[in-house]
Amino acid sequence: MPLAQARASIQNRIVASLPSKQYIEFLSNLQPVSLRLNQVIYEAGEPIRHVYFPTGAMISLVATREGGSRTVEVGVIGEEGMLGTTAFLGNPVALNKALVQLAGSALRVRLKVLQDAVEGGGLLHGLLHGYTQVVLVQITRSAICNRFHSLKQRLARWLLVTHDNARSDSFPMTQEFLSSLLGSRRTDVSKVANALQKQGLVSYHRGSLTVINRKELEVASCPCYKIVRGEIDRLHQR
Repeated sequence: MPLAQARASIQNRIVASLPSKQYIEFLSNLQPVSLRLNQVIYEAGEPIRHVYFPTGAMISLVATREGGSRTVEVGVIGEEGMLGTTAFLGNPVALNKALVQLAGSALRVRLKVLQDAVEGGGLLHGLLHGYTQVVLVQITRSAICNRFHSLKQRLARWLLVTHDNARSDSFPMTQEFLSSLLGSRRTDVSKVANALQKQGLVSYHRGSLTVINRKELEVASCPCYKIVRGEIDRLHQR
């Protein structure tokens, strides 16, 4: 396959941004994998042996309260980034559970291969360094969002992020799954989701959610969505 065609087929923006020589060398070490909905890639505290570059899947970083009774999403990895930034920073241990939120594909590579590829700097090192800042901004905004913003704002933000990664107006979703990611009771999530549906922003039917009015959903969201989106866009405009 010609290089230009190969680049076009790679949906992960970090991998596709590599210069030709490094792109070819690194690509040869990447293993395509399929990720299932709700698949746990890492549990918190587990060693990281592989990192993942999503090419269609969306992965949530989920923090769990002591005792395991409550969870909340603190970050999302889609085609703009990589799962395993703590390992890139030198700590090959997962800080949070990594859970597949949208089923799809990814490129997986052994941690040692990644470490060799970024040794001495270079564009891949720079891209991952920049993406680490995106992850930190996500986690910071999640802390602010979960403390100060309404459930309606947080749900709208979450739907916008998922819509960005789904490449479709419709995607599978259950209210139980939503409540676990938002750290809220299922009954509260149901009320807010129904309110968004009555406003004509979304439609929910039998485990499938459809975004109907993207513009108004952005109005309903808190500022956190645009702040994180801006960090992602700046990373890939360099």
